[in-house]
Amino acid sequence: TDPAGRNGIAPCGSCLAASGTGQGYRREAVKKKAIERGTITAEQAEYARKNPVGDVGTLSDIGAGGSETEDNAPDANAPVVVYTVAQDGSGDYSKIQDAINAVKSGERGIIYIRPGIYDEHVMTAKGKFISLIGENKETTIITSSVDRGSNNSGNSYTDCVALNVSSERFYAENLTIRNTAGNVGQAEALFTNGDAHVFNNCIMSGFQDTYKANTGSRGYFTNCIIEGATDFIYDGGLEWFENCEIRCLKGGQYITAAADASLTMTQALHPSLSVSPFYEI
Repeated sequence: TDPAGRNGIAPCGSCLAASGTGQGYRREAVKKKAIERGTITAEQAEYARKNPVGDVGTLSDIGAGGSETEDNAPDANAPVVVYTVAQDGSGDYSKIQDAINAVKSGERGIIYIRPGIYDEHVMTAKGKFISLIGENKETTIITSSVDRGSNNSGNSYTDCVALNVSSERFYAENLTIRNTAGNVGQAEALFTNGDAHVFNNCIMSGFQDTYKANTGSRGYFTNCIIEGATDFIYDGGLEWFENCEIRCLKGGQYITAAADASLTMTQALHPSLSVSPFYEI
């Protein structure tokens, strides 16, 4: 299923391809013979010629990797509905949330958003497959100004976020997702809780805790800008950032505040493998 309604970026396929582990293959170990400094022997030179350092060995099929024609994604056969959101009333809806609410459970809702500043707390519910596509990332803005700093300790991150992604296989393109509360404490702009989310050519902007990636979910960001000052990418989601720009604002401290992802690479990217992780910390 193409979440953009055209030959765009597929949520799960791109995510796995970016990590290099989604094709159901493993690389066999290639033993390298250490060569100490100094003159090498003819035997060592011949070994090096036949075993170049760049040789990663033979790819071995471990099964259950699927074929290029198979698509067992949850939304592979989802009916598609298309809506347009425009604040001037020229679209199907004037609010993004109203368009999302119109998508039925099990459907892929492709929602085109015309330029404007949408001061909403947008949420995509589980059971729906949502694509939010703006006309221009600079002028199509989902915004919030709510914080949960010391003066608003009763708020939670769900009160703060401009966009709350709880649906699986979510897709966003050409959007700014921001929180304008400023240097007042925690004030999230984006929260992702649904698995296999993709953000393409988007801006995530805030000050503290801009983006909260929930533990147990996977995501892929490409050609995006994520900016903030303190802990502005945080929590335990398994997120891949490709060709993205991380902008650190003045007055901040750490970029990330990581949590345990609570899942192994094998289970997350290829369930048929053993539960042992590919790596050890």
